[in-house]
Amino acid sequence: MTKYPYIFIFFILFCSFQVRTQHVASSTTVREEVKSMFDKKVKNIWVVLSSGKLDGIHIVDMAFGTDGKTYRGFYYLRSSGERFELEGEESDGLYTFIETNKRGKTTGFVTGAFDGQKFTGDWIQADKSRKLPFETMVLESFDTYQPVLCDHKMWQAFYEGKIDNLTAQVFIKKNEHDYYVYVKWGDISKTDTFRETTGKYVFPLSLTENHKIIFDFESGEYIVVENNLNNQNFLLRKEAYIQFECFEFANFTTRLETIRPVFQNKKFIHWLDKEFDTWHEQGRKKIIVNTDEAVINHHRYTDIGYGWVEISYLDNNFISGHIFTQSSWKKGTEKKSFIFDTKASKILEPSLLLQESFIDPIQIDSLVASKVKNICFKVPELHEWVCKQPFNHITLHEKGLSFQTKFSNIFGEHEVILTYEELKPLLKNKSVLRNF
Repeated sequence: MTKYPYIFIFFILFCSFQVRTQHVASSTTVREEVKSMFDKKVKNIWVVLSSGKLDGIHIVDMAFGTDGKTYRGFYYLRSSGERFELEGEESDGLYTFIETNKRGKTTGFVTGAFDGQKFTGDWIQADKSRKLPFETMVLESFDTYQPVLCDHKMWQAFYEGKIDNLTAQVFIKKNEHDYYVYVKWGDISKTDTFRETTGKYVFPLSLTENHKIIFDFESGEYIVVENNLNNQNFLLRKEAYIQFECFEFANFTTRLETIRPVFQNKKFIHWLDKEFDTWHEQGRKKIIVNTDEAVINHHRYTDIGYGWVEISYLDNNFISGHIFTQSSWKKGTEKKSFIFDTKASKILEPSLLLQESFIDPIQIDSLVASKVKNICFKVPELHEWVCKQPFNHITLHEKGLSFQTKFSNIFGEHEVILTYEELKPLLKNKSVLRNF
């Protein structure tokens, strides 16, 4: 199986740094602070509070006021709490603010139009070499602005139950308007895809001549299986579920985005947080600059990172997949596979899992190598690249164990699967893989 780099587009709006609002004071406090920026003799200071996004991603909270001549205020990058002061003027409907840091040094400009309800403009780098969209809307207080950072309509679910006293399992992956379905029932396995259309959320799938699965994607707790032979229905219950959310982080030098799963196992989420934090820390050590250097703006918003998680397998015992990161501080795309035991709440190191599960792990290497040899590509460069890869990114899959290459921005990523039927004769008696 092959996945090419264009898939990255669907995952690029992705940070383990959840939106924080520690800096958000009460609206009264903010208004009084803005008023204090003007001469005390001026009694009527008009103050506006607004929130929105920088570059359509990073949440900002802005407050400014005017005495009729000058405009003064500030804005925060909400995720980091970093604050910038604003001072400027209005001319023919165009507002121009000089942005300064806490030392009073110019760090950029914010310009745009304000119609009393919405500010629409740009943040501009101090040397005017680059700009990012800057848009906010007027609110009574900052904390009322809690936007959904993205909505990819992505989720995965695992269902299990008995059909005619035999265990049945259903795996569903939803991406935008498409559903991928894989069903296992005894010796029967079926794969299908459905596309959501307006007003249609119920899809039938024939499992046998007499058994039909009814997928109702609006009521997701159970799946109904009909036995037409004796008019008997069976229910498969949802045993595991994940959805995906976006997170963002921004400070003076850095802009980060990630998309990652939301999952009920707190230890898994804690482990995932540490993985993304480690990635960011590696970059932070390479991009740290002293304050004077940063003020020159060579490093303003130049360090950019994208991260995303793809889940290859989910049931009531395991969650498995890959973590991907791309950044300006490291060349290429980093990829890390994982298998997490949700019952024991611990990571199973894939290479160690092979050692502990198989009588002779070298046989697994031979099976993977033989399947790689059978992959045929017409493009010589692609064929040569694939054949040189170790296929050492190991995850669980509905059909077996997945072995993947690293992610290449040129050649994509490639996969071979060893099915559970192929693997069972090679397993140790106490291997956790015997339960698949």
